[in-house]
Amino acid sequence: MKLKNEAARRSRVVKVEYHPDYDHDAWCKFDEGGEEPTVQSCPDAFYRVCTPAYPLHSAESTRRVPYRSLSRRALRKRLSRIGLRGLELKNTVDQILAGPADMEGRMGVTRLGWNVETFRKQFGKRITRAAFRFVSSSLVVIDEAWALLSGAGNAIESMFRKYRSFSFSPAESSGSASPVPAGHPTIEQALKLDGKIFAMLSPEEEAVLSYYLDRGRKYGVSVVFENDADPEAVREANSKLKDLELLKRGNNVVRVSFLGGPGSNEAAA
Repeated sequence: MKLKNEAARRSRVVKVEYHPDYDHDAWCKFDEGGEEPTVQSCPDAFYRVCTPAYPLHSAESTRRVPYRSLSRRALRKRLSRIGLRGLELKNTVDQILAGPADMEGRMGVTRLGWNVETFRKQFGKRITRAAFRFVSSSLVVIDEAWALLSGAGNAIESMFRKYRSFSFSPAESSGSASPVPAGHPTIEQALKLDGKIFAMLSPEEEAVLSYYLDRGRKYGVSVVFENDADPEAVREANSKLKDLELLKRGNNVVRVSFLGGPGSNEAAA
């Protein structure tokens, strides 16, 4: 009875600690050169924390957790206890650790990477009981996509690493645009016109721009015009791209972008 009353008394004893609340104005004034606040001078600048002075002792659970896998040594010990010796023991351990030969042997309710029924049919009940004793079970479901993509992992990873920056250049892009054969303006020449004022283009640059205004979609080249001062003129110009005289009115800025194509060092047809 005395011990019980002592435990009840100890459980009601708490330890009080005061921690500074740095969001309080008193600490802001202290940073500016003021007096340091204390619990007695400014109790609002602190918050109180109460914890048990005599924490209850919680015993750790002694319950064992089933194994998810077994090492070669642990598996040899289990099988040697049921009478396996020598070469038979070695071959059995090697077969278990190697896993089933087909994918169906890895599906369903599995232990140690084996389907339970497949393992029992191959090794028998005696070895099954010894190997699966106190080993956790898992449910494995594999669809067709797993089998189809299992050999394509490296290809998918390399493709992702190549295009993850999303900065496509004409030499690396692969789209639906046609290749650019020699003899006509190249895509590099068209991209150099980006940002220039159309009225200030030279005759050679104007010829390049006129060419891709007519055939740019075929080769993955987009040409539009911008004019911050006169939006109505831009809408009119973009609706009549082939009217070069209309485009020369005002300060229309050429915007050329490459949308995708197999190559840029070749010329358009």
